[in-house]
This record gives sequence, structure tokens and C-alpha cells, in this order.
Amino acid sequence: MAKEVSSELKLLSKHSSIYSLSKILNRVVSFVLLPLYLSYLTPENYAVMDLLYFTLAFLSIVLEVGA
Repeated sequence: MAKEVSSELKLLSKHSSIYSLSKILNRVVSFVLLPLYLSYLTPENYAVMDLLYFTLAFLSIVLEVGA
């Protein structure tokens, strides 16, 4: 019984770390690309892109909750 719990905790830890790593990597890449975006985009285009990112982030939250 203890081995089953230990195995389940290891699996949960592995899955949690993969999920967390993907979230962190996404934010790091976005931060690194920001200077590139700012140098090539006009303020109007950047505003459109920002609105798109906001919409995608909002939809991501809604889909993760399962609503």
C-alpha cells in the first residue's frame, strides 16, 4: 500500500513539474521576445497583438477550469 502511494506521489510530482515548466517557459519566451516585438511593430500593431494575447490568456483560463 505504501509503495502504491509513493508511486502515485512520484507520478503526480512528475506531471506537476512538467506542467509548471511549460507555464514558466511560456512566460520566459514571451519576455525575451518583447524587445523584438517592440522594435518591429508600430504601437497600433502591438496593441492588436496585446489584445490577441489577452484574449488567448482569458480563453486558456476558462478552458483550464472546464467552463
